[in-house]
Amino acid sequence: MRKYEHHQNEPEDLVYQEYLKQIMDPVLERISVGAKGLDFGCGPGPALSQMFEIEGCQMDIYDAYFAPNEEVFARSYDFITACEVVEHFHKPRMEFDRLFSMLKPGGVLAIKTQLSPCDGTFPQWFYKRDMTHVCFFFGQKFEVFGCKMWS
Repeated sequence: MRKYEHHQNEPEDLVYQEYLKQIMDPVLERISVGAKGLDFGCGPGPALSQMFEIEGCQMDIYDAYFAPNEEVFARSYDFITACEVVEHFHKPRMEFDRLFSMLKPGGVLAIKTQLSPCDGTFPQWFYKRDMTHVCFFFGQKFEVFGCKMWS
């Protein structure tokens, strides 16, 4: 957990908010006002959920270390965000199945992570040097789970 406490992800940080808009804006285009969402892997400062609440969404948060509210797994959501968290999955199939099962029909699962390089530079790739990153994805892998990717 100490490693995660060093992340500089403050809700008041305008640069961080701009970064989070990369996942928030496409979700807002696909949901209705008042939609119920889950910020999965929110970290110590749930900035993304706060930003969605400002836009009129109802939000729950979950983080294994900072907000371990297991009740969220019994609920259904119009959308779930997983921003910079899927690379920490030790059992990705189980985690994705669980997230998909929590979505209402037509719901959105929005994932933000770094995709692994396909050009032979993986051994030098900065993202894999983080010891907490144990699961990596190539662009086509999300299609296996039935996700539609957008940029």
